[in-house]
Amino acid sequence: MARILALLLLASAALGPARAAAQGASTTQNPQVTFATPGAKQVTLQACNATGCNTLTKTITVLDPSPGLDQATVGATTVASGSVVQLTGAGHGRPPLTFTWKILWNGPEIDLSGPSAFWNTSGLPSGPYTVSLVVQNSAGTVASLPAPVAITADSGLGFYTIAPCRAIDTRGGSALTTNSAITIPVAGIGAIACGIPATARAVAINVTVVSPTTAGLVTVYPGNYPLPPVSTLNFAAGQTRANNAVLALSSDGTGSLAAMAFLSGGGSVHLLIDVDGYFQ
Repeated sequence: MARILALLLLASAALGPARAAAQGASTTQNPQVTFATPGAKQVTLQACNATGCNTLTKTITVLDPSPGLDQATVGATTVASGSVVQLTGAGHGRPPLTFTWKILWNGPEIDLSGPSAFWNTSGLPSGPYTVSLVVQNSAGTVASLPAPVAITADSGLGFYTIAPCRAIDTRGGSALTTNSAITIPVAGIGAIACGIPATARAVAINVTVVSPTTAGLVTVYPGNYPLPPVSTLNFAAGQTRANNAVLALSSDGTGSLAAMAFLSGGGSVHLLIDVDGYFQ
């Protein structure tokens, strides 16, 4: 039987904590080793018998177990009270990782769990707030720099009518399928040519579904909000239906709406949205 003369590093060591330096060789058949520093490490196995020796060298990557931040994005810097702010984060490090969004203001701290979250400002007073993401595991803690968010009083809005203007008609492209969300720019630069200013906070729309291949529903909602638990339109196969709605635009300054379809049996449906006016 070949004799083990050099180190064979177990694959699990590549993800292990950096506890102690491990250098040199081992004659143990199945050694376990932890490295003091992360990075690329070279390990060699040499097996010999009376007829000679064979050597195999591998390069492995030892990961840093400490938590790190990859992203901590706050979806708005100024919002009206009652708006929803999208929080998007990501991190790395030895699992399990915990993610906590910490919102500080002149009141009790608000904590939201998860790498991505939605902060609903309903009921909160106007004023300055700061938002930061904390990532933690057994090896340590790291936090993003606090991002300022100003909540303004939700004052009354004026309504401005426009000539009906088509925001989207999927008949010129791909129909919606189950769980297929689309984003529709409505206000501001780069949006549809309906003259809706970037300061618009909500729109009055008419939503129409055309040529559904199966029964289903469509939900239209603000572009950076979570999917609400209600539908805008329900329909049967082959049915053309329409409905009116007044919807807030996204709170991240893009002035967008989103639409999601749910259809039975993997069907598809075309969507039309016409804008009749806006609030600002």
